[in-house]
Amino acid sequence: MPAHIAGTLHATPAPVWLPYPDDVNALLPSLWSDNVTKSADGVLTIAGHPVTELAEQYGTPTLVMDVADFRSRAGTYLSTFSNAFSVEKGLAGADVFYAGKAFLCTAVARWVHEAGLGLDTCSLGEMMIARAAGVPGDRVGLHGNNKSAAELEYALDYGVSRIFVDSLDEVARLESIAGARGTVAPVMLRVTVGVEAHTHDFIATAHEDQKFGLSLADGTAARAARLVAESEHLRLDGLHSHIGSQIFDISGFQVAAARVLAFRAEIMGEHGIDLPDVDLGGGFGIRYTSQDTPIPVAEMAEELAAVVAKECRGLGTSVPRISIEPGRAIVSPAVFTLYEVGTVKQVSTDSGPRTYVAVDGGMSDNIRTALYDADYSCTLANRNSEAEPAIVRVVGKHCESGDIIVRDEYMGADVTAGDLVAVPTTGAYCRSLANNYNHLPRPGVLAVEADRVEWIVTPRTTRRCSPPTRAWPGRSTELMSVRDKSEKGEEMQALKVAMLGCGVVGTEVAARIQNRAEGLAERIGAPLELSAIVVRDDSKTRPGIDEKLLTTDAEAAINGADIVVELMGGIEPARSLITAALRQGSSVVTANKALLAASYGQLMSAADAAGVRLEHEAAVAGAIPIIRPVGDSLAGDRIERIMGIVNGTTNYILDQMDSEGWDFEQALTAAQELGYAEADPTADIGGHDAAAKAAILSSLAFHAPVSIDDVHVEGIEDITAEMVETARDQGFVIKLLAVCERVASSPAGPGLSARVYPALLDRNHALASVRGAFNAVFIEADAAGQLMFYGQGAGGAPTASAVLGDLVSVARRKVLGGRGQYERPFHEDYPILPISAITTRYHITLDVVDRPGVLAAVSEVFADEGASIELMRQTIGDIDEEGVQHAKLVLATHSNTDSTLQKTVDRLIDLPVVHTVKSVIRVEGQ
Repeated sequence: MPAHIAGTLHATPAPVWLPYPDDVNALLPSLWSDNVTKSADGVLTIAGHPVTELAEQYGTPTLVMDVADFRSRAGTYLSTFSNAFSVEKGLAGADVFYAGKAFLCTAVARWVHEAGLGLDTCSLGEMMIARAAGVPGDRVGLHGNNKSAAELEYALDYGVSRIFVDSLDEVARLESIAGARGTVAPVMLRVTVGVEAHTHDFIATAHEDQKFGLSLADGTAARAARLVAESEHLRLDGLHSHIGSQIFDISGFQVAAARVLAFRAEIMGEHGIDLPDVDLGGGFGIRYTSQDTPIPVAEMAEELAAVVAKECRGLGTSVPRISIEPGRAIVSPAVFTLYEVGTVKQVSTDSGPRTYVAVDGGMSDNIRTALYDADYSCTLANRNSEAEPAIVRVVGKHCESGDIIVRDEYMGADVTAGDLVAVPTTGAYCRSLANNYNHLPRPGVLAVEADRVEWIVTPRTTRRCSPPTRAWPGRSTELMSVRDKSEKGEEMQALKVAMLGCGVVGTEVAARIQNRAEGLAERIGAPLELSAIVVRDDSKTRPGIDEKLLTTDAEAAINGADIVVELMGGIEPARSLITAALRQGSSVVTANKALLAASYGQLMSAADAAGVRLEHEAAVAGAIPIIRPVGDSLAGDRIERIMGIVNGTTNYILDQMDSEGWDFEQALTAAQELGYAEADPTADIGGHDAAAKAAILSSLAFHAPVSIDDVHVEGIEDITAEMVETARDQGFVIKLLAVCERVASSPAGPGLSARVYPALLDRNHALASVRGAFNAVFIEADAAGQLMFYGQGAGGAPTASAVLGDLVSVARRKVLGGRGQYERPFHEDYPILPISAITTRYHITLDVVDRPGVLAAVSEVFADEGASIELMRQTIGDIDEEGVQHAKLVLATHSNTDSTLQKTVDRLIDLPVVHTVKSVIRVEGQ
């Protein structure tokens, strides 16, 4: 039972299990992830990144994840259990399902799937995260002791491989839902086997007096098995047992396995069915402190394999495929929580003094100590201690005496306010159980790799609750005095501008800053001074550019700059330089769409934390003002949909194919000759450039961290002259569209969609008239209605115009002393829907045999798949070499999910009367 809080608070300062340290600054390696070390000066580092820098840039408290360690542990569980239960050893194999309840977000779900693991979920929300991350339904299981009808319906739509039935009520509920759909639901029965794990009472889940499972002892499990086995709409695939969590004794697993296998034999004998799967659950213990002695993974796997083999031999049954469900054991050691110390106080106890170290988090980010009497360790993370070890208790800032994070640990007695404290093994059931007690914001989760640091869960913030900073009388700042001086005719202080990159756009920007200095100063309220221009080769002459400004030292260039203009492109070193500039208080203007598409949330959070601006109008559509209207002008509205032509190269190619009758190669060659297309046009014609812009627009419009990986991308490489001609005959034009929208309802539930593909537009649609290399963005908002922004989307001068607009904007804020970056409140793990869930229409062109029955055969396929045809048009085609007359059949579908329409097309391909499917293209704008 949990200790009474009074007893805990007044216990002996040094518990008997806690050894006095030989070196208070040393790490105990078994408590930390593989890539965590301490430098000689005592600074904790993860994958080479000092936590002092992470704290300065991203703030505290923050959960910091070692991505490589997480992936490694996931791989170890899979390979170890696969080997122990291999067919070569006379067993039936093993599956590892990551227990998402420990900690789940879209990034973790993707990593789990990439490692070859399945994913266990416990709610509609967790299934939606899995689906948004691209995890196939057949790699997902659904747990839960009180699943709603909506959750069961979603699981069947998703196609999950296993639904763990937990009660007789659920048997009836699931049978009713599956029957109404005319489908068969895959069932695993969760049974309670009467084994009490050696763990905390509240996390031991296989004894009788608790809410989980179907009891073997009272016959409930047998009744459930009979109901499922006799149902036409339920398929009994196996049994599941979970005896608890944080277990160090293998005997409990062995007894549970034996009882489950015996029950399996009874069911198979009574009902004459095979149960191919047995899931032995999770609960594998880990090391939170030096007193914990977890079972090695290899030993656990071999012991369980031996029990399964022995029991099945004795029972005379087939050997099932075994599943396990580690969650804590994979994620917890990969994460530590970084806090900043706020106060330190010493109190006297009957057994001696104790030091209380209060940090800026607490039970809102780690409630396990209060909930489960859990123990943790910690270390001073920003320096070495020179003092003698002292027993400390690390506590939070909540108004609760039980707000304890680390109950007992030795730290240097000189720990003081401003120090950083790191608590290891906080990956499981910390962020997932986080709460808003005292309205403390929940911390984010920072994923760290050697070459990458980014938020995978964005931290909550109180900034939106804070009164705005005002820049009128009563606020004294240095920049306000600049404005005052200008009004009095005194000399104005120049704003220093450092430029990173001096290509076509950079040269245009630099020239305009210098040539229009007086006009810009009047608009801003202070002059701009180009302090440095970073180039790769500073010996190269650049006409119109003062060579004294040129430098190859980017770090020196940005140091002390008021504004940094980044025009170098690429991910690195641009990301590191922008981050450094933001951290030092410099506002940044960038046109780097690739970087923003990959790290939008991370960079915006860094700007917000520093109170500065990160402007990026030029990153999406050149000179077309779209970022500021979406982010500012429409901030009070609700944007429902954005559809745009955001790549001039592809628009020029498709326009020439439509207007001149050229084929794709002719149009591409012309685009290259005119400079619209690069020598390697892959990024443009493959849709990747447009996808980056779609990610940025989605993130901004919908307040959700959408990366380029979330955008469904199809290019125009397969568009033929015949497809363009067919579209023209039908009153359409083909455009490469970026579509970003809120989806209120889909088979995957509500969410966001970001996609890029060639599509048909009615020739009367506003975007259909966008010709040549021009861009246009069409917005649909709740109050504003339909808006369109049109203009040149590329080129040195148009892009420079957008950069200068951003530069003037951030410079004005500097002069006025106004607040910097306003928070863009990202919604944590807002589901990004897969293309399969999106409702759309198809235009399908078939080459068919011209004979009776063709239309009936095609219509039958549509009916079987639940799709319908809006219109059908047939024209006579050619006679082939065998004398068979062909026809061209053009089909326009009614709206349906993309997955349904794709399945229909796949069926059409297999029809004997269909020679080829000549084209399939979606319809937008209707």
